[in-house]
Amino acid sequence: MFLGAAPAIGLVAAHDLTLLLPVGAGDRLSGEISWTSPVEAPLARGQELASMVVRRDGMDDITVPLYAESAVASAGFGARFRLATERVLEQVVGSGDAPAPTALPLPALDPVVPGSALTN
Repeated sequence: MFLGAAPAIGLVAAHDLTLLLPVGAGDRLSGEISWTSPVEAPLARGQELASMVVRRDGMDDITVPLYAESAVASAGFGARFRLATERVLEQVVGSGDAPAPTALPLPALDPVVPGSALTN
């Protein structure tokens, strides 16, 4: 949940899904949920957010729309300020995922010649 007062939201179908399958076909049943990310607040209860595709061997796919289980308000000023600060720090310092920079060796210095201006 992006910029929402809640960190996550539940997804529900408008009605129960009932499937008639041959005996032993349950292991050949699969599903996939897809949505456009990020899901940004505010959200209304019942707002369509995603879809679920149920696949069965030898049968047509079934697509079921999924809706917001509850309403989610936009995050307040404090949460938005914290997120903005985190993004700026990631740009300046890095996200922590990148390896730390390694030290570079200093170039070799010319030796000081005895009797030169540097030794007096």
